[in-house]
Amino acid sequence: MIMTYQLRLANGKGEARQLGLQRSKIGSRDQVLPRNLKTFLANPKNKENFNNFTYEEWSTSMPHALTPSQTLVLSGGFDNPERAVEITRAHVQDVPELFSTQEGS
Repeated sequence: MIMTYQLRLANGKGEARQLGLQRSKIGSRDQVLPRNLKTFLANPKNKENFNNFTYEEWSTSMPHALTPSQTLVLSGGFDNPERAVEITRAHVQDVPELFSTQEGS
């Protein structure tokens, strides 16, 4: 199953330029995003916020899309980059055993 999200792009050049230069926290699916996502995501904070929004959305919407035998594990994109989450049709839960800084020991 493919999940789609309606993240709107900015209509005017001025609006896109303004959003691309400033930091932006994505708060909902209806938020206007700039046309030039490459420029928008060039700001590390925007990229971090976009990833966190996507991971949080998947955490809430994916259980309904999964079959009873499917499990999805997400990590590395939440506000806390060490966080790992297991998603099944029945639950969404943190998996502390998978928390990682992605640094070798």
